[in-house]
Amino acid sequence: MAEDREGRIWIATGIGLAFIQQGIVHVVSFPEHSDAQHAFSFSVVEKGTWITTDRGLAYFDNATQALSVIEKSQGLPVDKLFSIGIDHNSGVWLSSNQGVILTSLLSLKECLTHPSALLEFEHFKEENGLASIQINGGSQPSQIVDVDGNVWLPTAKGLATVTPANLAMLSEFPIPVSIEAVLLDGADQQFDTDKREVDVTPLTTRVAFQYAGLGFAMPSRIEYQAMLVGYDQDWVNRHQFRMTEYTNLAPGRYQFKVRARYIGGTWQEITSPFSIRVLPSIYQTFAFKFSVFLFFCFVIYALYKVRFHHLKKSEMILKQRVDEQTRSLELQTKRFEFQATHDDLTGIANRRAFDRWLVQYFEEAKAKQSPLCLAVIDIDHFKQVNDQYSHLVGDKVITEVARILNREVPHYAKCARWGGEEFTVLLPEYDLINARVAMDHVRKIVAAHDFSFIAQTLKVTISIGVASADGARDHDRMLTHADQALYTAKENGRNQVTIFE
Repeated sequence: MAEDREGRIWIATGIGLAFIQQGIVHVVSFPEHSDAQHAFSFSVVEKGTWITTDRGLAYFDNATQALSVIEKSQGLPVDKLFSIGIDHNSGVWLSSNQGVILTSLLSLKECLTHPSALLEFEHFKEENGLASIQINGGSQPSQIVDVDGNVWLPTAKGLATVTPANLAMLSEFPIPVSIEAVLLDGADQQFDTDKREVDVTPLTTRVAFQYAGLGFAMPSRIEYQAMLVGYDQDWVNRHQFRMTEYTNLAPGRYQFKVRARYIGGTWQEITSPFSIRVLPSIYQTFAFKFSVFLFFCFVIYALYKVRFHHLKKSEMILKQRVDEQTRSLELQTKRFEFQATHDDLTGIANRRAFDRWLVQYFEEAKAKQSPLCLAVIDIDHFKQVNDQYSHLVGDKVITEVARILNREVPHYAKCARWGGEEFTVLLPEYDLINARVAMDHVRKIVAAHDFSFIAQTLKVTISIGVASADGARDHDRMLTHADQALYTAKENGRNQVTIFE
């Protein structure tokens, strides 16, 4: 709960959002385009109230009394946000079960004003010093900004604190950068530290540079840019990668430069760039090229002297080869088309193929006013299978479940691997009742299947969420409904079929 500047008492619940004003309860609905359902915490500012939800960050404007939501489509790295705190520098700290997100009021307001704008943020995780990224905020307040501006956050492994002013100071420190190694085709090269130049033989295909910024505080926040003068037109962002590799460089001289900084700080360029000289192969020399030119002139003269019937014979051989190559290319094209639309592990359709089916069948169902259902399937406790047995066993389980699904779903259904341990099934001409019966049949087949040939004592079940096109205004919403039904099935104990109503 929170009280805003106009006396509203805000209440966050697991089924929505409301406020009490002058003894009257007002239910606040999330925007129609948002899938947000849960609200968690508030931060009151002068002109409105910020609200964390299970689908992004919401803002209630006191002047317009309108509620807006900033979602993953605008750059948020996670959906579910648990708490919000605003520090003394207008920095906005958002906690989640995937770490802490730092953004600014200015960037948030830009996203509210321009829905196409992307949020600017930093994402802090375990590599940045957090003992745990689980900051779920089960109890409130789950985040505090004290009088000194320090931000306090409870995590699954203890209390975390950060001083925003120290982060700003850290960004101001210059980061000296040093080239640690030069590798030619993976082999480390010894070089003169004064000359700082290496010759690259014609047979070398890969040239790599390893470097490091000499900053010992939060080295994971150091970012790099590299440029190979003579090859790159400008600095190339390398983010946190500490190696840059170039392949098949043309003969000539190049100079490698690298620079580093803390995020938001000033770039510090290496003081002594590194030079390389790529030597030409014999076929790249002028003498060889001139010899080749003379040879082709002789060949052309000789061909000119060949009789006409020899030319016709060559033409027939060439035509035959073209036909063979054309057939080979057609076969290769068909093979590529299959690979683009089918999952390598299971052999069934992949997500790309399913996305096309979903749009096509949804539009046809709406146009013909015919029933259409979508089922989203998840293998129960799949992580435990990987942990207890192995990832190889997990892959075999996915393959066997895919084989059962492909065999047991209705004849006209479209079955695909959605990703990981999830599958999707489109059921044209099936209403919710028939779809539930069909998918429950599949569920029972999987539950009764003997998986002991993969691993002894292995039992596998699946949970299924089913949604109909009737209750969705577009195919994305239909997919969301099916996913919500799957979530309900797993919450209610797994190994069951749940329909979205």
